[in-house]
Amino acid sequence: MIDTIRREVIVSICKQVFGTNHRVSSVSKITPISEQGIPRIDGCTQHICYHVCCHNSTKSYVFRFFRDLPNREDRYIHEEGIYRLLSQELSLPVPKILYTDHTRQLVSTNYIIMEYVSGEHWQFLAHSDNPRTNSIEKMKIQEQVGALCAQIHGLEKSSQDNQSFIQTLLRSIENLERCVEDGQYQVSLSAISEAKDLIQKAPWLKLTKHSLYKADAEILFSKDHRQNWDVSAIIDVEAMDFGDPYLDLTNFLCEPTPIWKLEEPLEVVSPEETRKKPLFRGYESVRSIDYSRLAKVCIAMHLSIMCSTAAQIYWPEIRQYINVKKREEIYDSLLDACVNRYLIG
Repeated sequence: MIDTIRREVIVSICKQVFGTNHRVSSVSKITPISEQGIPRIDGCTQHICYHVCCHNSTKSYVFRFFRDLPNREDRYIHEEGIYRLLSQELSLPVPKILYTDHTRQLVSTNYIIMEYVSGEHWQFLAHSDNPRTNSIEKMKIQEQVGALCAQIHGLEKSSQDNQSFIQTLLRSIENLERCVEDGQYQVSLSAISEAKDLIQKAPWLKLTKHSLYKADAEILFSKDHRQNWDVSAIIDVEAMDFGDPYLDLTNFLCEPTPIWKLEEPLEVVSPEETRKKPLFRGYESVRSIDYSRLAKVCIAMHLSIMCSTAAQIYWPEIRQYINVKKREEIYDSLLDACVNRYLIG
């Protein structure tokens, strides 16, 4: 796994891509940063990123290198296609991709160069403990994010495979099933089997249309000329794709806590209360939500994500941090919620 790229390699790439007149003035690695305990810039396990400035250019650049080999060239094609969709179909601000390379002549991995776009991550600005923004600004930022996601979900195409989400869910649950059969967790195999059966039969998982969904793409904000926070760019879109738009709403529901950190099943306790949340209020200003279906997708997605991590118990470097008893309690409660409350019908 590649962990760093030497400055002289980046200088050579700059000369090759932009010409010898582009002289590098600074190279800084983009690393996770927190401010007052609030994540401001997230780290990335797949890429190594650098912010690069040149003496004779008013613009600066992001150089993003893949950590692992082999890399697939179609990742770049997909990412460029998503940026093009967002820009051309929705007129949303995105960074311009300037160059991609998979020849590995100057560096032993694939890389991509794009314009650097300044801005703050919306989760950082909207965090309840962030003193940079007041309560009204936090609310308006969340409403904008909700409305923006509804716009993105408006890009639809006919579903060629309405079983894809079902198959993803089943693979995750089978991951837990194998661990239980191997004696790693004490969880009811009959409950696992019943959940799998219900998922295979669930009509609400079979969509005739798929929407473009945000996934873990980042939405940046900066202040406009009136000193109001506004969207400056959507970045890191490589995971965006067409599928079930309620996957984004599932993440909204547990914001700011990642779903995999929840110790209780993720539930839509009350549609009325959920509608009052700024993210959902902004979303529903553009697009309606079926809260009955959302409740089912939330619990299925939470189960899927937790089951997908079950095999971590075989990894020595992670096993020492796993509270097996707590994991078993979470699996039991999720399976109970799925089988007895949500996945039926």
